[in-house]
Amino acid sequence: MGSKNSAEFEAFVKWMRQANYPELVIEIYKHNYLQPTLKCILDDYFRIRKGELRSPHDAAGHKLFKSTTEMKITFLELIPTDQNADFTKTEAPTLRTFGKYLEKRFGKKTKVTHKVQELNYLKTFGNIFKSYDSMFTPMNVGLKKIIESQQPLTIVRLAADSIQGVELPTVWEIRALPIIGGKHHHMNNNVESFDVYAHELGHHLGLDHQWLDILNPPRNKLTSMELIKGAGGRVGVDDIMINCVAPTNKEMGHYLSPLSRYALEPVDGYIDQTRFGKKYGKIYSESDLFKVLEWNQQRVNAK
Repeated sequence: MGSKNSAEFEAFVKWMRQANYPELVIEIYKHNYLQPTLKCILDDYFRIRKGELRSPHDAAGHKLFKSTTEMKITFLELIPTDQNADFTKTEAPTLRTFGKYLEKRFGKKTKVTHKVQELNYLKTFGNIFKSYDSMFTPMNVGLKKIIESQQPLTIVRLAADSIQGVELPTVWEIRALPIIGGKHHHMNNNVESFDVYAHELGHHLGLDHQWLDILNPPRNKLTSMELIKGAGGRVGVDDIMINCVAPTNKEMGHYLSPLSRYALEPVDGYIDQTRFGKKYGKIYSESDLFKVLEWNQQRVNAK
């Protein structure tokens, strides 16, 4: 452990204590930092905190979140005008609830504006209905124009479920803008639905996954063997960037973990800064937290 990285980790621990996170939660992160593959994720988040991000799009969202007092989200819904098109439009009450959800999850006053744009999917995008790759590899020209016309922070919802009897694939894009489509990802008035959108919004703000996946690019200079050994390893207890693999409380949903909140901390602080640490510690029982600690210790011993 280099002195620079160690200092960054100690600053994170100090921040958690100042934010009233329980010592048991802090212990979990200390154990995480002993594991080389998980340490890599933590170090990556320390870079995110400093604004060292992967793309200009990420940097724009990250900077905007950190510098403004209110998170203003544009929810752009693309409604198909094609013949024989089935689509599902998001209801206004659902988006109001989603705004309240985001306020709790991200610790920042939030306003969601619903913007609807009607267009002919086939004329705009061509035959994009074969697979995820047909839209993003390379980036579809029509979709790229829509993306470039939007400012952060925008979530694009492809409202079409099927066109002329052909079902649209489930899609999401995480870098340029959060783009979500497919009939399994309607914006429904429930936590499970909101978690998906919040996860992709997290990417738009510069956050990355809090687990290692050998199908995704390495974070640093991890070897293929290190990635394979570390696959499935995750940092912390729960977070929208972990997305359902850690202990959860569905009534409360997935919050941003201490690590994500540390990386995104606004210059004027969070609206729940003085109480969130204690609240986060109460989401899980002590037995849940001890299980995570035990699991982490087993991974450290196995190295």
